[in-house]
Amino acid sequence: MTVNSLKQYYITAFGKVQRVGFRDKVEEIALNNQISGYVQNLSTRDVCIVAEGKETDLEQFTRDIQNYNPPVKVSSIKVLERPYEGTYEDFIIIRGEPIEELAERFDHAIFYLHNIDTKQDKMLGKQDLMIGKQDLMIGKQDIMIGKQDQMIDKQDIMIGKQDQMIDKQDIMIGKQDQMIGKQDQMIDKQDIMIGKQDQMIGKQDQMIEIQKTSVDLQSKTLDEIHSLRNDFSDRFMHEISEARAEIRELRNELVQAGVLSGGNR
Repeated sequence: MTVNSLKQYYITAFGKVQRVGFRDKVEEIALNNQISGYVQNLSTRDVCIVAEGKETDLEQFTRDIQNYNPPVKVSSIKVLERPYEGTYEDFIIIRGEPIEELAERFDHAIFYLHNIDTKQDKMLGKQDLMIGKQDLMIGKQDIMIGKQDQMIDKQDIMIGKQDQMIDKQDIMIGKQDQMIGKQDQMIDKQDIMIGKQDQMIGKQDQMIEIQKTSVDLQSKTLDEIHSLRNDFSDRFMHEISEARAEIRELRNELVQAGVLSGGNR
């Protein structure tokens, strides 16, 4: 560790910091943070602290000395950075006159005794409250016991009702078994019906094929009939035309033979 990494802080603490055990707390915090130096009461009722060590430890030290429970109350601190001297091997408390130190000890002791007495009064008051609350709890427990007796009676009634329900459920289970048997019979009947329906569908498919074949035959027959009609009509007209031609030739011959007159038709 180099000297350049070490520093010295001169700290002045203001507030209620004398005759309340503040110096002892500062000494404890200094030792916990590897700080050397001293702490001393000032005539102005403030406290001065000379602290040497690493900068990070000094910063933690200055934060810690401001966090105290009553009777200590640090209102503020003033920190001056000074060159590191390295003349302090440990952290000490510089005491004042014996009478002054004794008076500070008495003041500190009286404060703690007063705090203890106050806390005991608070504890006695809380104990009285607790006794009152316990009396209330006992009364409520008596009420709860009465309620529990009522609940036990009602539970007996409920158990009887539950027994009746169990008997009813047994009857229902028997009925359900009968229904399941009937349903099985219905399923078997439905299977038979489905088989019959499959057969009917097969027959219907066959009928449809036969109908298709019949329709095809009818269509062919109609086509043939239409063809025959057309052929007959053409042939009949042709024969009529030929007969008419033959009649005209025969008439002409009869006219020439003088059998018929040319004016006769």
